[in-house]
Amino acid sequence: MRAIPTTILLVLALAAAAPAAAQVPDGATRPATSSDIVVLRAEVNDLRDNVSMLRALLADRRTAIGDRRTGTPAAQVAQVTPEQIEMLKSQMADLAQTKVESASRQPVTLSGTILSNTFFNSGTAN
Repeated sequence: MRAIPTTILLVLALAAAAPAAAQVPDGATRPATSSDIVVLRAEVNDLRDNVSMLRALLADRRTAIGDRRTGTPAAQVAQVTPEQIEMLKSQMADLAQTKVESASRQPVTLSGTILSNTFFNSGTAN
């Protein structure tokens, strides 16, 4: 009967020792972390350079094809003559007077069948 409490004590001791064994001394992690930080900083600097290069390329492309937000193309500006403006005004006036109507003015009719299954119970026996 004495073996059961000893076994429980041994299991508790091993369970308490497991977290302590998982810890690493402070001196062992600092050099690896410092070198990792140096590598990460170098990668961040490379990525910043790439982003600035892409922004410059994007600015060049926008100037080449024109900025769509302003609506002015860089290659050519559309030249509208006064005759074209008058023609467009007359077309807009015609369209403003045109009335859109339905092709058929038939009244809507609904048809169908009402199906009912009814019964009556008088409460008396045959």
